[in-house]
Amino acid sequence: MNAFSKKFVAGGFAALMLGGTMVATTIPAAADAGSTIAAGIFGATAGAMLGAAAASAAPPPPPVVYAAPPRCWMERRPVLDPYGYVVGYRPARVCE
Repeated sequence: MNAFSKKFVAGGFAALMLGGTMVATTIPAAADAGSTIAAGIFGATAGAMLGAAAASAAPPPPPVVYAAPPRCWMERRPVLDPYGYVVGYRPARVCE
């Protein structure tokens, strides 16, 4: 499931819960204990489901940073003999 579909499902679930509470509040109040217990169970279940949906969402990936390629060029470097005298030059790649 990608992030968009998770948000879509969570938003639909939240809309359903809000619609259900609107319907539940239009019913006249009753003084019996059964409806109070049912409302508590319903609220706890809805809260647990919304909390689980929010906790399971993965964080977005880190931003991609592109670095400029190194600047390189060719240079002539001296070739030394065992005594330290220059006997020639060799091309060498140098990068910053």
